[in-house]
Amino acid sequence: MKKVLLTGATGFVGGRLAIQLIKEGYQVKALVRDPSRANDLAKAGVELVSGDVTDLQSIEHSLDGVEGIFHLAAIYDFGVDPEKMRQVNIEGTRNILDAAQRARINRIVYCGSDTSLGNTHGKLCDETKTHDGNHFCSAYEETKHLAHRLVIQRIQEGAPIINAIVSTVYGPGDKSAIGEFIELHLAGQLSMALDREAGYTFAHVDDVARALLLAYEKGTLGQSYLISGTPATFGELFDTMSSLTGIDSPKQMPKWALKFVPILIPLVGFLIGKSRAALRELFAMGQNVTRFFSGEKHDRCSGGNLARYKLAWPKH
Repeated sequence: MKKVLLTGATGFVGGRLAIQLIKEGYQVKALVRDPSRANDLAKAGVELVSGDVTDLQSIEHSLDGVEGIFHLAAIYDFGVDPEKMRQVNIEGTRNILDAAQRARINRIVYCGSDTSLGNTHGKLCDETKTHDGNHFCSAYEETKHLAHRLVIQRIQEGAPIINAIVSTVYGPGDKSAIGEFIELHLAGQLSMALDREAGYTFAHVDDVARALLLAYEKGTLGQSYLISGTPATFGELFDTMSSLTGIDSPKQMPKWALKFVPILIPLVGFLIGKSRAALRELFAMGQNVTRFFSGEKHDRCSGGNLARYKLAWPKH
């Protein structure tokens, strides 16, 4: 039976991936900081190993008997201490790759983010897109970009890595900023959008988990694969949800009003319980930014098995 190590197993995508791996006959070890948070995974047959990606020794201990690695662990949040994010997203990735090299692991799937490739400025891009390295909307974007560069460097040095670059994930249980926006819409509490022309590429969480598994099984070592679903502006996202729910789609905030948003950030943060830093990053990510990417390369590699759904919410 194939045995793999999974980091980030208690996360939104990682939990789904763990279950899919078990169903496909894999033995799964999960490196978790707090095993008490992973009782459901243990009940499903996942072997829990206490440790952290910032602790190299715990990683090395977890690799005993392992053939491959899925590295999903990362901090995906806004307003977080940049140094803490750097330690997890960059140095944690470095630790995983260093430990894997010493343990002679022969297959690693690194779960990156299309954020690392930067703004597409309305164009549909592929894996060859590179970040300009100058402007970052958030600490998350910067650290995932630098982790991406580290992974590419290790690939060039011969490390057995498949670089899976994941687009914006959505679905039931999403606690991210996108999930919050969707919940606000469903509650009828989102009347205006900062920029209806800004947008991302949206992929359902179950499709992403399946795509990561396919990347491991069918991907070519040393290659990068975008795991992408439907490119859509926020206007299209909200209009789609409106057609499904009957709730009015948020209107475009007037340009004159946008000028006052930075001034109102402290008050808004106080009212909704978010830090100024978090709101500044969210404001930057939601205006004049597109991340439109194609996942055709992954589809060709996997035999077209990754589902391509028209963007829809909810999907259970």
